[in-house]
Amino acid sequence: RSTESKMSKELSVRSDYQFSQLLGLIYNQGNILFSPSGTHLLSPVGCRLNIFDLVNHVSGTLPITAEADIYNMAFSPDGTLLLIVDVLGGGILVNYQRRILLSTLRFKSKTHDIKFSPDGKYFAVTCENYVDVWKTPGPQKQYNPFVRYCSFYTSDFCTTIAWSKDSTHILVGAKDTSLAIHTINPAPETEGMSNTERYDKFPLTRRSLKLVGHRNAVVAAAFDKEESRIYSICKGGVLLIWHYGIPPLPAGQEQRKNQKPRPGWYVESKHFFSQNSSVFSAQFHKDASMVVVGFGNGIFGAWELPTFHEIHRLNISSSRVHAVAINPSGEWFAFGIPDQSQLLVWEWQSERYVLKQQGHDYDINCLAYGPQGRFIATGGTDGKVKIWKADDGFCFVTFTEHTAEITGIAFSASKQVVVTSSLDGTVRAFDLVRYRNFRIFTSPDPRQFSCVAIDASGDIIAAACSDMFEIYVWDMQTGRLLDVLEGHEGPVSSLAFNPMNGELASASWDHTVLIWDVFSGNKTHKEMFSHGTDVLCVTYRPDGKQLASASMDGRINFWDTANGLQMGFIEGKSDVNGKKGSNKGKFFRSLSYTADGQCLLAGGENKHVVLYHVANRLQLRKFLIARNKKYSGLVSRASGHSSQGHMSEFRLDDNEGVSGSVLENKWEKRANVSLPGVQTGKLADKTRLISKTSHVTFGPSGRQWACCSTEGVLIYSLDDNNVFDPYCLDLEVTEKNISAATEEGSFLKALVMALKLNEFPITRKVFECIPPTEIDLISRDLHQSYLKLFLLFLARYMTTPTGAKDTPSPHVHFILKWTNSLLFAHGQFFKEHASLFAPSFRALQKNMVQLHESLNKVCTENEAYMDYLGTASKKREVVFPVEEAEEEEVSFPAITEKEEEEENTKPAATLPGWY
Repeated sequence: RSTESKMSKELSVRSDYQFSQLLGLIYNQGNILFSPSGTHLLSPVGCRLNIFDLVNHVSGTLPITAEADIYNMAFSPDGTLLLIVDVLGGGILVNYQRRILLSTLRFKSKTHDIKFSPDGKYFAVTCENYVDVWKTPGPQKQYNPFVRYCSFYTSDFCTTIAWSKDSTHILVGAKDTSLAIHTINPAPETEGMSNTERYDKFPLTRRSLKLVGHRNAVVAAAFDKEESRIYSICKGGVLLIWHYGIPPLPAGQEQRKNQKPRPGWYVESKHFFSQNSSVFSAQFHKDASMVVVGFGNGIFGAWELPTFHEIHRLNISSSRVHAVAINPSGEWFAFGIPDQSQLLVWEWQSERYVLKQQGHDYDINCLAYGPQGRFIATGGTDGKVKIWKADDGFCFVTFTEHTAEITGIAFSASKQVVVTSSLDGTVRAFDLVRYRNFRIFTSPDPRQFSCVAIDASGDIIAAACSDMFEIYVWDMQTGRLLDVLEGHEGPVSSLAFNPMNGELASASWDHTVLIWDVFSGNKTHKEMFSHGTDVLCVTYRPDGKQLASASMDGRINFWDTANGLQMGFIEGKSDVNGKKGSNKGKFFRSLSYTADGQCLLAGGENKHVVLYHVANRLQLRKFLIARNKKYSGLVSRASGHSSQGHMSEFRLDDNEGVSGSVLENKWEKRANVSLPGVQTGKLADKTRLISKTSHVTFGPSGRQWACCSTEGVLIYSLDDNNVFDPYCLDLEVTEKNISAATEEGSFLKALVMALKLNEFPITRKVFECIPPTEIDLISRDLHQSYLKLFLLFLARYMTTPTGAKDTPSPHVHFILKWTNSLLFAHGQFFKEHASLFAPSFRALQKNMVQLHESLNKVCTENEAYMDYLGTASKKREVVFPVEEAEEEEVSFPAITEKEEEEENTKPAATLPGWY
């Protein structure tokens, strides 16, 4: 990584993109969890963990990944530690408040439930037919933090566990329909007592006690608040309430003489949910004395305990409710539905949704950034088109008009329109203002469209089909078919419009890239670029002077569109997978230029996304996209060194894995029943999935890029908070000299030194000290080499003037005056170097639009409030009682001529609403 950063610095290109967020998928499997404060909800998606802030309506992703799909999570009572366990038994301990990895632990098998003790000293884990109790590590890193305290065994798989309030006993539910109570630490009061006396006074002090009464597997069990009862729910929909005491005699049976009844656990009552479906999840809330149950038919219900009075019931889905969670206050219920990738938070008292998000049901094929980078559109194999907000990560609209897989998606640069192509034979245009499908483009004969593109003006749409090798061109305004372009001899895989002159480039499996002049009306291609193998992707540089194409042999070719010559190529076959002898069948499927055109992002049939420098044909950085060990090729192997498998406990390499690990041995168990290279049929190894990247694209500002992978939409962005990146730094540029220049009134000198230091708090301090009268002079004298840095500072200052996140700037007019002065003084220079300043202006435009929308919302609300107050004041007449009183003479001071003149010159109160 040091070599990559050094190379990037020499080339004046930033490549330190870090993973920031996961979109497209909301919930996968496992349990969902509320934070101890109750304001955040944790949802597992593959090997990553999404965090939803339910108060501020913002989502994020934990920067720590597991080795496989996450299945269980548990918080410590104080909310400091978070224990995460995947489906293969790999556990990681995270400091949740600082978001750092503390330690790792590997269990022997898949876990079913995890619970911390109420005092925080232990945590219990169910693994197959036994329960392990471990001592809780501290919040700091330790050499050997995990210590097993004790273990308990049962006759079948353990499904659920619950702790007593004093952390001395564990209630375990098993698949064999039984319940067991195990003692961890006997109470100190029981010392010196006999067994009979201890059992009578302290019924939970037995080492092990088994309860049998269900006919199906136990789904959930818990103690009540006073620990005098036990509640247990089985999969068949039966709730048993166990009570400790002397069981009542059956009807007609009398107590025998000389027989002293002994207290014990017995079934006090039995209740049926009667929902005609199995119970898949349940969660108890001790303080509220209620239980929330999720059923297989998509219904959930809440019941009060121990009276079994139904509080609430609602049908929320057509699929099974796999996970249920209750926040600490008992006001919000959270539900996870994996079949639809759906996550819901319901406030049962007001009967409204606090959160309602649904991801794509299957793989995501394509994505596109909006013109300003605020929206991200995704299309999947489920036929859904979803629009996400790039800032908070929430989906705010879903279009379901397509009836087949989405193959292409594009944003209009000048209008809020999204255009999609599908295998259902239609190309549809969606309006993001009214949220409707306002245009449907079809071909004269039924076709399956494989890709779509829209020109820079937003008036021309082109789509290609894979069965008849034709390209169809429509008019956006009228929906009329303008032309049908024929010339390819194989399926068309990609389309791209030149952003400058409107030329159309098409890539095909016939080893060619054709250039079409759509606006001339000529149906024959203008230029042809030949390749050695099938061409999979084509894209233009933002200035339109260069074209990049990716072929199946792993090569990326660069073409001069004006002269029709090849400018060079990148042999990316060795960068596809990074291993010798494993590059067969690996290639790049998607390409994307940065906003300035200096770098190119490539992704395809592999686990990496590669960033290249175009001019030098060098690899700047390789991003590992797939980290889930269930995908093929994620576990590296080294023959002849099986002893290195013991090093996997120390996680020396989180990205590539370690050879000889226990995980790799699990995958090799099926080697005798599968054949290499077989992906379908009886002899295929169905436990391994293929990691791939179907689409990559840069954001308009160049500070963010996204890719569609097998794990969802991964977003990588630049982080400027903790990066020291000076520009032309010398010995005179210090914070002390900058402060001295600001105090002396040399604002231009101070601003230039602050931009050289490139520290946001220092630049902000100088920026706010500049008087408005000096803006035009400083803008004119500011050197052109500092314009890009200053524009990026303005864009960041609009959202974080004090360094605090999501704090809007109060100096709106001040920023607009600076922007206007810079454009007036350096407009010609900006126009000549448009590609260099495009990321800065797009970031500035994005923040201005957000600020305008927030101000517009406040003004609209205030206008409505003022109209209401004005109308209410007219209709309401207040009559004050007049009391008769004796008139008294009041003496006023004499008014001078000067005071009388000032009083007459005051403006009249003519504002609306004033009377």
